[in-house]
Amino acid sequence: MDPESTLPAGTPVDAEESVKPQCSQNKATIAWKDLRVLATDMKKNKKEILKGVSGYVMPNHMLAIMGPSGCGKSTLLETLAGRVGSSLEVSGDVLLNGHRSNLSYGRSAYVTQDEVLVGMLTVRETLTYSALLRLSSRMPYADKIRRVDDTLVEMGLVGVQHTKIGNWMMKVSCLFLSSKDQRKE
Repeated sequence: MDPESTLPAGTPVDAEESVKPQCSQNKATIAWKDLRVLATDMKKNKKEILKGVSGYVMPNHMLAIMGPSGCGKSTLLETLAGRVGSSLEVSGDVLLNGHRSNLSYGRSAYVTQDEVLVGMLTVRETLTYSALLRLSSRMPYADKIRRVDDTLVEMGLVGVQHTKIGNWMMKVSCLFLSSKDQRKE
């Protein structure tokens, strides 16, 4: 069975079988099977946040995790990225390219819903900034810039690479300035 052609990403599957055909050195498949997360509050009450969740993400695919507030979307992402707090108990299997893995902070990541980008930088400057900070200091500068270029192409951002990202402060300033300009006329 070729899981890529028969099931959409995130569909519950036999996690170990789903990742075997697509493994390679340069690409990572993450699968999770029967993932459970249990939270304990100050009064020692326990609440199951994730209840036997299974799924996978194949290389070159994007997975959208959707659901109502409080259903465990962030907990799933934090668990897969190795960011769970000490007050949470985690069970189940997480597989990286078919091998059981304890994913840890820095080995896997996701884009948070918080706005953590520097608004005054362009898309290219932001990716370059990130590459220079995150990639090995032994990697030549030209290779890092090549990685930025590849990322811009892969994500379809070449056309907006010189656009400032912006943030809420810039939007408020623009509104304030434009209303001031209107009063001058």
